[in-house]
Amino acid sequence: PPQDCIMALLEQSEIPVIMISDSGITVRSASFGPYVAISHVWADGLGSTTEKGLPVCQVKRIASLVSRLIPSGAFWIDSLCVPELRRLRKKAIRMMAQTYRQAHTVLVIDAGIIACPPSMPATEKLLRIKTSGWMQRLWTLQEGMLARKLVFQISDEQVEASSFMGGIIDEGFHISSFPGLSITPPFLRGVAESVAFLMQPATDDSVHSLGQVLGYLEGRATSKAEDETIAISGLLGLDPGELYDYELPEDRMRKFLLLAAKIPRGLPFASAPKLAFPGFRWAPNSITSVGTMETNSDVLCTTAGLEGEYTL
Repeated sequence: PPQDCIMALLEQSEIPVIMISDSGITVRSASFGPYVAISHVWADGLGSTTEKGLPVCQVKRIASLVSRLIPSGAFWIDSLCVPELRRLRKKAIRMMAQTYRQAHTVLVIDAGIIACPPSMPATEKLLRIKTSGWMQRLWTLQEGMLARKLVFQISDEQVEASSFMGGIIDEGFHISSFPGLSITPPFLRGVAESVAFLMQPATDDSVHSLGQVLGYLEGRATSKAEDETIAISGLLGLDPGELYDYELPEDRMRKFLLLAAKIPRGLPFASAPKLAFPGFRWAPNSITSVGTMETNSDVLCTTAGLEGEYTL
């Protein structure tokens, strides 16, 4: 894409979006009209940066999918709209939550989900989503949860996430790929409940507590430990720019907990390696495997340590 245009918009704290026409690729500000934000897994081959770009055939394919959702075909994807240049990368990351929250639609492009045959029952598609690479990455959690409208590309169909919840049945069903395997209603409902939080449209002011988000992190990971806190900061309404200034994951975790301020009472007792900083030796150095915690009883994280009352 025209790099100078993307860089200039980021300098002005504007979100750049891409448009494809017969005359080529153009860039405009997201504030000029609706756009679709793409949510994907880098391992599927769409990972890149503004400077490196993507093959033209891939860009045209994305544009053709987006044009089915909005007439202009305008879209945002990190692979084209987030530069490597650290100063501008920080600006783009600071606007990441806003980017997904303000998008007309968030379109999920995942190789495993796309491979589902159109004739596959909705319940089986739900299982494919649950076990997809997209559901196992940390960055995509925020991208899905902040969406006003979340749509999955399934084969040649575009299926709105909210439609899955109405399709859950109360009787067992057979998986077409494994004729001898039958899924029971309790298991199926469990799968539905485990992805239900993604199926509810977000609002402009959707903010979650740390206690709520911890339960959603199970089974998700990021290839860079230092990205963990940045990838979920938008869900808590925190500024990822304040974390980006720190290089080491443990420094970012300490700052993240200070920004979050309200900490689940049970977090110090999580079975996880702890930070080594004075006043923070109660804090886990990673929160991806902490699991669900009570959300109605928080304590306060301060620079001096944790403040709260515990019963012995």
